Amino acid sequence: MTSDHSTAEPFVRGNDRLNRMLADPETARRVAVIRAGMDAVDAESRKKMALTRPLPAGAAKPPAGAVRQENDDESGYDAIWAVPTFPKPFSRDDGMVVIGAAVHLNSGWDFFDAEEPAYVYGRAGRMGASSGVMIRKAAVRGQVLEGTGDQFRQLYLGDHIKRSPENDAYYIQRFAAGLQEHSPFSSHWWPARRPPAARTW
Repeated sequence: MTSDHSTAEPFVRGNDRLNRMLADPETARRVAVIRAGMDAVDAESRKKMALTRPLPAGAAKPPAGAVRQENDDESGYDAIWAVPTFPKPFSRDDGMVVIGAAVHLNSGWDFFDAEEPAYVYGRAGRMGASSGVMIRKAAVRGQVLEGTGDQFRQLYLGDHIKRSPENDAYYIQRFAAGLQEHSPFSSHWWPARRPPAARTW
């Protein structure tokens, strides 16, 4: 049985013509501009969809007065909110709320269950290649949705934590004191039982 190439040949000839067109630098430049514009439109559409997408059935509602924020693809949260207050922390089999701080560095939010490591992380990151950093008081709410068993994670963002010489001294001293008192090899940070004495750095 012989195969019929009559259908495939026009596609091959079409690809050849396209490749010859793209070999021209000016044509390739115009195509790149058009593609970049389409990608920008797609990214903006995704942001708008994230801001208007309804929460799934059974998901915990954010605190009153919450304003939905753009959701970075790399953050790993299903919804991000700016909130005036945080819910009370708790931990159960079906969910939890943890209070701490979050740092936006490059592309995405990183959450810490204490302000001290968050501040040090953000402060050090600002000294690297990152063009900007935000440090905010924050809470994470995680839950297992009833019926589906899916995990749903929300990030609540509170007040900004400003970078300043006073905050540098406060947070860095407390962070270092916690490391010295507890195991430096632990993946968790705890405050020192006795706060460090005030001193000039």
